Amino acid sequence: TDKNHIIAAIHYQKGHIETFHGSPSKVTSPIEHNDISEPIIKGVNNKVDDLSARMSDIYNQLPNF
Repeated sequence: TDKNHIIAAIHYQKGHIETFHGSPSKVTSPIEHNDISEPIIKGVNNKVDDLSARMSDIYNQLPNF
């Protein structure tokens, strides 16, 4: 595989996350100030951030083919 395939796969995964959660990269509460949903949303957003950071790290470590 070459770097372009890996870049495409990273973009695909990022797009899938964004599409699934229905916002650019963060989940927003469907109910304003809902005490139950807030921690869940925060947890999902943290996972999105972690995954984005990991994908960036992987991308930055790729050699030039």
